[in-house]
Amino acid sequence: MADRQSKHVEKLPWHLFPVECIEEILKVFAMGAKKYSEDNWRTPPYFKRHEITNSMKRHQAWIEKGHLYDDESRLLHSAHVAWNAVAQLYYDLHGLFDVNTAATEAPSDIEEVKPSEKSFCLGSWQEYIKKVENDWRDRVDAQKRKPTI
Repeated sequence: MADRQSKHVEKLPWHLFPVECIEEILKVFAMGAKKYSEDNWRTPPYFKRHEITNSMKRHQAWIEKGHLYDDESRLLHSAHVAWNAVAQLYYDLHGLFDVNTAATEAPSDIEEVKPSEKSFCLGSWQEYIKKVENDWRDRVDAQKRKPTI
Protein backbone atom coordinates (compact mmCIF):
# COMPACT_ATOMS: atom_id res chain seq x y z
CA MET A 1 0.00 0.00 0.00
CA ALA A 2 2.80 2.45 0.86
CA ASP A 3 4.44 1.77 -2.51
CA ARG A 4 1.20 2.60 -4.30
CA GLN A 5 0.81 5.89 -2.40
CA SER A 6 4.40 7.00 -3.17
CA LYS A 7 3.77 6.53 -6.90
CA HIS A 8 0.62 8.65 -6.61
CA VAL A 9 2.53 11.49 -4.91
CA GLU A 10 5.02 11.68 -7.79
CA LYS A 11 2.29 12.42 -10.35
CA LEU A 12 1.32 15.98 -11.19
CA PRO A 13 -2.02 17.00 -9.67
CA TRP A 14 -3.88 17.69 -12.94
CA HIS A 15 -7.18 17.62 -11.08
CA LEU A 16 -6.23 20.97 -9.51
CA PHE A 17 -6.22 22.78 -12.87
CA PRO A 18 -9.73 23.89 -13.88
CA VAL A 19 -10.70 22.27 -17.18
CA GLU A 20 -12.85 25.23 -18.20
CA CYS A 21 -9.77 27.48 -18.05
CA ILE A 22 -7.83 25.13 -20.30
CA GLU A 23 -10.75 25.18 -22.74
CA GLU A 24 -10.76 29.00 -22.88
CA ILE A 25 -7.01 29.08 -23.57
CA LEU A 26 -7.45 26.39 -26.26
CA LYS A 27 -10.04 28.63 -27.95
CA VAL A 28 -7.31 31.28 -28.29
CA PHE A 29 -4.95 28.64 -29.73
CA ALA A 30 -7.67 27.62 -32.23
CA MET A 31 -8.37 31.23 -33.21
CA GLY A 32 -4.65 31.82 -33.80
CA ALA A 33 -4.34 28.62 -35.84
CA LYS A 34 -7.26 29.70 -38.02
CA LYS A 35 -6.08 33.30 -38.41
CA TYR A 36 -2.38 32.57 -38.99
CA SER A 37 -1.49 28.87 -39.11
CA GLU A 38 -1.32 26.00 -36.69
CA ASP A 39 1.74 26.25 -34.44
CA ASN A 40 2.97 29.43 -36.16
CA TRP A 41 4.00 30.76 -32.74
CA ARG A 42 6.35 27.78 -32.30
CA THR A 43 8.16 28.16 -35.61
CA PRO A 44 10.82 30.73 -36.55
CA PRO A 45 10.86 33.68 -36.57
CA TYR A 46 9.99 33.51 -32.91
CA PHE A 47 8.25 36.26 -30.98
CA LYS A 48 10.44 38.63 -29.04
CA ARG A 49 9.81 38.77 -25.31
CA HIS A 50 8.47 42.33 -25.48
CA GLU A 51 5.95 41.32 -28.17
CA ILE A 52 4.40 38.71 -25.89
CA THR A 53 4.57 41.03 -22.89
CA ASN A 54 2.97 43.90 -24.82
CA SER A 55 0.14 41.67 -26.03
CA MET A 56 -0.45 40.41 -22.51
CA LYS A 57 -0.50 43.95 -21.12
CA ARG A 58 -2.87 45.20 -23.86
CA HIS A 59 -5.40 42.50 -23.02
CA GLN A 60 -4.98 43.13 -19.29
CA ALA A 61 -5.56 46.86 -19.85
CA TRP A 62 -8.87 46.11 -21.61
CA ILE A 63 -9.93 44.01 -18.62
CA GLU A 64 -9.03 46.85 -16.27
CA LYS A 65 -11.13 49.21 -18.41
CA GLY A 66 -14.12 46.91 -17.85
CA HIS A 67 -14.11 44.99 -21.14
CA LEU A 68 -14.21 41.22 -20.60
CA TYR A 69 -14.32 40.17 -24.27
CA ASP A 70 -11.95 40.91 -27.15
CA ASP A 71 -13.77 42.65 -30.04
CA GLU A 72 -11.92 40.76 -32.76
CA SER A 73 -11.89 37.20 -31.42
CA ARG A 74 -15.00 37.43 -29.20
CA LEU A 75 -13.00 35.49 -26.61
CA LEU A 76 -12.22 36.53 -23.05
CA HIS A 77 -9.34 38.98 -22.71
CA SER A 78 -8.23 36.91 -19.71
CA ALA A 79 -7.90 33.88 -22.02
CA HIS A 80 -5.62 35.96 -24.27
CA VAL A 81 -3.58 36.99 -21.21
CA ALA A 82 -3.29 33.31 -20.23
CA TRP A 83 -2.31 32.34 -23.80
CA ASN A 84 0.49 34.91 -23.72
CA ALA A 85 1.65 33.55 -20.36
CA VAL A 86 1.69 30.01 -21.80
CA ALA A 87 3.64 31.19 -24.86
CA GLN A 88 6.13 33.02 -22.65
CA LEU A 89 6.51 29.95 -20.43
CA TYR A 90 7.04 27.72 -23.49
CA TYR A 91 9.71 30.09 -24.86
CA ASP A 92 11.42 30.21 -21.45
CA LEU A 93 11.37 26.41 -21.09
CA HIS A 94 12.83 25.93 -24.57
CA GLY A 95 15.23 28.90 -24.63
CA LEU A 96 13.54 30.50 -27.64
CA PHE A 97 13.91 34.13 -26.59
CA ASP A 98 16.97 35.88 -28.01
CA VAL A 99 19.68 35.35 -25.40
CA ASN A 100 21.23 38.68 -26.37
CA THR A 101 18.06 40.52 -25.33
CA ALA A 102 17.61 40.91 -21.61
CA ALA A 103 14.17 40.09 -20.25
CA THR A 104 13.88 43.65 -18.97
CA GLU A 105 15.20 45.37 -22.09
CA ALA A 106 12.68 47.78 -23.54
CA PRO A 107 11.97 47.71 -27.27
CA SER A 108 13.52 50.61 -29.16
CA ASP A 109 10.19 52.40 -29.64
CA ILE A 110 9.48 52.59 -25.89
CA GLU A 111 11.29 55.05 -23.69
CA GLU A 112 13.25 53.31 -20.95
CA VAL A 113 12.21 54.09 -17.37
CA LYS A 114 15.05 55.28 -15.18
CA PRO A 115 15.10 53.96 -11.58
CA SER A 116 14.51 57.44 -10.15
CA GLU A 117 11.24 57.67 -12.13
CA LYS A 118 9.74 54.39 -10.87
CA SER A 119 7.67 55.98 -8.13
CA PHE A 120 6.33 58.52 -10.64
CA CYS A 121 5.30 55.73 -13.02
CA LEU A 122 3.60 53.82 -10.23
CA GLY A 123 1.81 56.99 -9.17
CA SER A 124 0.71 57.63 -12.74
CA TRP A 125 -0.60 54.09 -13.04
CA GLN A 126 -2.52 54.45 -9.79
CA GLU A 127 -3.99 57.75 -11.00
CA TYR A 128 -5.00 56.07 -14.26
CA ILE A 129 -6.74 53.23 -12.38
CA LYS A 130 -8.62 55.76 -10.22
CA LYS A 131 -9.71 57.64 -13.36
CA VAL A 132 -10.97 54.42 -14.98
CA GLU A 133 -12.84 53.49 -11.79
CA ASN A 134 -14.40 56.97 -11.58
CA ASP A 135 -15.39 56.89 -15.26
CA TRP A 136 -16.98 53.48 -14.70
CA ARG A 137 -18.92 54.74 -11.66
CA ASP A 138 -20.09 57.78 -13.66
CA ARG A 139 -21.38 55.52 -16.44
CA VAL A 140 -23.18 53.27 -13.96
CA ASP A 141 -24.71 56.30 -12.22
CA ALA A 142 -25.82 57.73 -15.58
CA GLN A 143 -27.48 54.42 -16.45
CA LYS A 144 -29.33 54.44 -13.13
CA ARG A 145 -30.60 58.00 -13.77
CA LYS A 146 -31.97 57.17 -17.25
CA PRO A 147 -35.76 57.29 -17.26
CA THR A 148 -37.43 53.99 -18.05
CA ILE A 149 -40.15 53.93 -20.64
